[in-house]
This record gives sequence, C-alpha cells and structure tokens, in this order.
Amino acid sequence: MRTLLIAALLLGAVVPRIAQGAPELINYQGELRDSAGNPLDGTYGITFTIYNQEADGTVLWTETYRGVQVKDGRFHVLLGSISPFPEELFDGDSRWLGIGVGSDPEMMPRSRITSVAYAIRAEKATEAATAAYAATAPADEDWDVSGSNVYLPSGNVGIGTTSPSHPLHVKKTSGNCDTKIETDSGEVDLILDGTAGNSTVTFQQNGSFRGSVGYDTTNGYLFLWEGGKVVVDDGKLGVGTDSPTEKLDVQGGMKVGANGTPFLEMRELTATSVAGTDSTLIPLPSGYTADNTRVLCAEIQDGEDWYAMGRLFRPVTASEDRPLYYTIDTSHRRIVLYHYHPIWAQPVSCRVVVMKMK
Repeated sequence: MRTLLIAALLLGAVVPRIAQGAPELINYQGELRDSAGNPLDGTYGITFTIYNQEADGTVLWTETYRGVQVKDGRFHVLLGSISPFPEELFDGDSRWLGIGVGSDPEMMPRSRITSVAYAIRAEKATEAATAAYAATAPADEDWDVSGSNVYLPSGNVGIGTTSPSHPLHVKKTSGNCDTKIETDSGEVDLILDGTAGNSTVTFQQNGSFRGSVGYDTTNGYLFLWEGGKVVVDDGKLGVGTDSPTEKLDVQGGMKVGANGTPFLEMRELTATSVAGTDSTLIPLPSGYTADNTRVLCAEIQDGEDWYAMGRLFRPVTASEDRPLYYTIDTSHRRIVLYHYHPIWAQPVSCRVVVMKMK
C-alpha cells in the first residue's frame, strides 16, 4: 500500500520543567492519503527518524508507533514519548525529519525541523540572553549555586565598576550613591562582625581619610575618630582619653557656652593650717602657674562649719568677724589662704577649687 503524507505540522514543543521529571516532547500532527489522494482511516504503524542531512546522512534519533489512529486522514503523535530525544539532538545544527508508514519506503523529501523543536534545547540552555525561568542552572566559573543560595567563593563584586577593589564595591560616576535596607516588619540590623582588629565604618573624600566610627576589639570600646578620639566605654564618654573614669571625662581643652573661656581642667586642693598661724599654704599642682590658675572657691573649716572665700566669719575663739581671702605666691607656686586668726590653738582644714586655663 502506497500512502502519501499530504501535510505535517509541528504544533509545538511540550517542554515541562526538568525538575518535574517529565520527558521533552514534540506535538506532531499530519495527514495521510492514498496514492489517489483519498484520506485514510484506520490504524497504521508510523516510523519517525531525525537525520543531520536532507538526504542520506546519519540517523540521530528514531521512533516507531505500532498503532496510530488515523481518521479522515488526520493523526497526531507526541514525538519523544517512546524514545527520548538525546540531550544534544537540537544543538543548533539543521535537522530533518523522515516519515515511513507501515512497510512503505520512507517518504521523500524529508521535512526540515524548524525552530519549534529547538525549544527543547532551550530548556537545557548553557547560554541565554533572557531567561524567565531556569529549573537548574550550573554555576559559571566564578559563582557557585547551592539551593537558593548564590555566592562567590573568592574575588570581588563590582556594581557600577569593572575593577572592584573590595569584596563589594559600589560606584556611581554621577549623582548620589545610596544604599537602602528595608523590611516590611521587624528590625533592620547592619552587623559588623570581626574576630580580630577593629570593626570600622570609614569616611573618605576623594580617596582621602576623613574619619571613622567603630569598635575597638582590643580595648573593648566604641570610638569616633576625626582628628582625635572620642570613646564610649562602659557607659562613660571619654574625649581625648581611651579610659574614661567618669560619665564625662575630658582630657584637653574644654569650653562651656558660646562665649565661654577655654580651660584645661578643674581640681580640688586641700591643706591643713599650722596652729597659731594666720594663713594656710596650699602648693599648686604641676603645670599650674600664677598666670594660668584661677581660684573658683576657697573654704576654711571652723568647728563643723565651712566658710567661703570673701565672706566674714567669726572663729569660735575670736570676738570679732574676720575676712577670708587668698593670694597666689608666684615665687613659691602656692596659694596663700588668709584667715587672720594667729592664736588658734588647733590646726584648721582648708580647701580650694582651682581651674587651669588653656
């Protein structure tokens, strides 16, 4: 029996995701007629073969259907449902489809397979300009893929630069370069986790250092650096010192108020008078001079009471009020606190608060 394939159509490539484990198929529909042109009915065996050439050539794939239902000459099959297509069958080179019915010789000429079948190759594409979905994607020479994680084992990543100098280097040639970290709920944390050395955020301008903020892992404190160091250690703020001992510890000049006078430090000095003298001598600390020393407060104790500088007081052994004042003895670098009561039988305690000016 001689049959004639009047028309054949590759309706589409059925390409399920590889992850589902289903084979890749081609939906093929054709029409069979006898030699007189009459449409055939019945069940026929049909063999499909794919070659690498239009005539002769090499058989690349073949598949035989033993009982194809034909009605009014029309039939359809799913190519690849019996013999799966080799993975490299549709690799971009031209392919031709030959069809034989029953014992008849294969019909000629062969039909060239068009781009529809090559969608199967796209399912396992090694390269793609655009891909809406990839069930599996082998890593390139740089990136590794592990489940839902994509990572770079070594090297640097550049955004806006082809020569990244750090593990992540973001650059814009103009305009602002902003980074946004956002969540619809919960907290947003930026974590700097170092095992050695400092964890630091550094500020630069045109490549030059301008300042930094970070955590000193050796000494265990937060710091701010911009020409000098400010540290926070155990709830204490230190300016000019790495080891603050009070809530605010300033080493160096200090100014209070817009029109304030800068000063270096304040301290309290104490001394005890010699019995029977009218004054108490209080040595100045190292670095204090008559020029840079200011006495903020001077007090003398009489009994249980303290009397401030500049006021009158009546000692318990006197019959009249006495003034309390001080002078700075330049030659001997000391404060002389006068209380004018030379006949006290017991020593008295004195204290002054001094400020060292800048």
